[in-house]
Amino acid sequence: MLIIERFEGNTAIIEDGGKYFEVSREDLPENACEGDVLKKVGSIYEIDKEKTESRRNYNRRRSRRSNGRCLLRRMGKENNYF
Repeated sequence: MLIIERFEGNTAIIEDGGKYFEVSREDLPENACEGDVLKKVGSIYEIDKEKTESRRNYNRRRSRRSNGRCLLRRMGKENNYF
């Protein structure tokens, strides 16, 4: 899965299964953002909207769950809710 890790100037750092490579920002869609999942069609990169949304939802759920655990620890309660 190709994921935009970050931007450094006019260069995007792309993660591909734990490996990283650089792509010119000009080669990406204008509306590309950090965290977007890309698909390569020929020599063109496109945003995979379905996978991007799925990944963002997954990360939101994980974040909420993690924040809930931290809150329970702060409250001194056991972490049996998750």
